[in-house]
Amino acid sequence: MSFSKLSTELDTKILEYLHDDRSSLSAMSMVSKYFRRITEPILYRDLCFPQMTTNQMKKLLTIVLSRPQLAKHVRSLTMVPERESSFNGTDCTPSEEDMEAWNRLHEANHPALLTLSEKLETFSLSPQFVQDWFSPIFNCTFLDDRPSLLDPFLAVFLILATNIETINLTATAGEVLRRSRAIFSVAWSRYPVDDTQQEQKPFKKLSDLCIANEGVRIKGFERIFRVWIPSCAKRLRLSGWEIYAIDLWDETVLPLQHLDLRNATVSPADLTRCLETGQLANLRHLNLDGIQGRFDPAFGRQFDGIMLGRTLALHTPSLEVLEMRTTEHSVIDHSFDIEGLVGLTKLHTLRIDIEYLVLRGGSGNHDPIHPHRILPASLWHLEFTQVPVQNINAYCLYGENGLWPPYREGEQGRGSGAWSSMSMVQHLLPWTRTVAWSLLPYCIKSLQDKE
Repeated sequence: MSFSKLSTELDTKILEYLHDDRSSLSAMSMVSKYFRRITEPILYRDLCFPQMTTNQMKKLLTIVLSRPQLAKHVRSLTMVPERESSFNGTDCTPSEEDMEAWNRLHEANHPALLTLSEKLETFSLSPQFVQDWFSPIFNCTFLDDRPSLLDPFLAVFLILATNIETINLTATAGEVLRRSRAIFSVAWSRYPVDDTQQEQKPFKKLSDLCIANEGVRIKGFERIFRVWIPSCAKRLRLSGWEIYAIDLWDETVLPLQHLDLRNATVSPADLTRCLETGQLANLRHLNLDGIQGRFDPAFGRQFDGIMLGRTLALHTPSLEVLEMRTTEHSVIDHSFDIEGLVGLTKLHTLRIDIEYLVLRGGSGNHDPIHPHRILPASLWHLEFTQVPVQNINAYCLYGENGLWPPYREGEQGRGSGAWSSMSMVQHLLPWTRTVAWSLLPYCIKSLQDKE
C-alpha cells in the first residue's frame, strides 16, 4: 500500500527525491509489488557504471530479457568497462549463483535471443558478424585463452533499450567495444517492427551519443568505426576513432547541434561531403581538435584547408563554437581558409592555432591580413593554446608590418620584451571583445626566460 494512502502520483514524487540513493530505492522496491512498480522506473532510468565487469553486464541483460518492460525505463547509460582485462580468473570463473542464473536465462530467453539474432542477420548486419556476436551469449562459455568480454551483452542490451536517449561509453584497453560500435553503423529507420506488439525501433529517441577512445592504443581494424548519425541525435562525440564513413539518415536536415571529432582520423572527402549535404545546417558546436586524415585516393591524407573553411561557411550557418587546435599528428595545414569564417555570422567562440590567424601559412608569409576582414563581427571569445614562445616576436612583427620592435635575443631587461609581448596583445584586442587568458602564461614565460 502507499504512504498513508497517498495517491500513486504523490508516492512517486516522494520517491523521486531518492533518485541518487540507489540502495534505498532498491530496498523500497522489495517492500511490495506496489513499491516495486513505482520505484523500478526510477532505478532503471539513469544507469551509471564507472567500472563495469562482464558478470555485471550479464546480470543486467539477464534481468531485462526476463522482464523486457524494464529495458523500456532506461533513458541514459553511462558505462566505463574495467580499465584492463583481468587474467586472474575473476571474470572467467563465475560463482555458482551466477551460473545458475545464467542457465535460467538460457532456458527462458534463448528463443527471444535467437529471434533477435535472425532478424539482425536478415536486416543489415552480415550473418558472420551476427554469428560471432551472439556465439558467446548462446554458448555461455568462458574462453580459456582470454576473459569473456562484456561487449556482446552490452550491444544486445542497447538494442533492447528502445527508449534510451543518452549513451556515454568509453573504450578501454580491455574493452574496445567493437560490437557496440557496430550497431551504430546501421540505419535503424529501416528496422522491421511488429506494430501489433507495440514494438519500437532501436535508438529512435537517441539524442546524445558518446563513444570515446581516450588515449587507448587500439591497433588495426579494432579502431575502425563507421557511424550512421542517428536521426534524433543532437550531440555526437566520437573522439579518438578511425572513422571510415559518416552516413546520414534520409535526406532531411538533422537536429544535430554538437559534433565532436577530436583526435579522430577522418577522410577529408567524407567530412567535406557530410557538410555539403546541408543536413548539418543546425550544427552549433564543431570540435576538430587534433583531427587526423584517413587516406583517401582522391584527397590523399592531407585536409584541403581551403575547401573545409569555405564548406563550413556555406553549409553550417548556425555554427557558434569552432575548435580546431592542432597537435603533432594533426593534418589540417596552415592553408586553412580563415577568411571563409566571416560568413559564419553567429560564430561567437573560436579556439584555434595562432598560425591560422597571424601568419596564415607559417613565418614565411609576409602578407598580413587585417582581422576585421577574416573574422566575423559576432566573435567575442578567441582562444589560442600552445603558443610557441619562440614565435611570439614574429607574430608581432608580421601582424603589424613591423611597426613595433620585436624582442631581440641580445637585449636584457624587462622593457623590450614586455613591449613586444604587449604589442601582440594590442594587435589582437581589436579582433574580439576578449582575448583568452591562455595566451598570457606564454607571454609571461617568455619574459621570465629572457630575464
